[in-house]
Amino acid sequence: MKNVIEQLGTRIMFYFDLHAHHSPKGCFIYGNFLEDFAKHVEAKAFCRVMALNNCDFEYSQCNFSEGQMTAKDKQDIKTKEGCGRVVVHKLSNVLHSYTVECGYYRSIQPNEPTK
Repeated sequence: MKNVIEQLGTRIMFYFDLHAHHSPKGCFIYGNFLEDFAKHVEAKAFCRVMALNNCDFEYSQCNFSEGQMTAKDKQDIKTKEGCGRVVVHKLSNVLHSYTVECGYYRSIQPNEPTK
């Protein structure tokens, strides 16, 4: 996959790594911390638009911190630097590279989508 991502490079516009969980409610995103402020805001804005248009999306639960890119998993010695969204961003500099986390249950407090 790394070879394919490197070959596609800037032609990749979005990357989503989809996860489901039994304990967290609703959906939220882990994004990458981007040093370029304008790009960081753009990556977060995509998630904000998702929250405005999806009653089960929890923008307040989204995390774009540098720590979320380097944290260690609870049961493992590996860091998040090996997860798909971080690897894809580092290989191809794709701006919209996310881990989407969704609970099996409805959101904490459903939003009203915009019309």
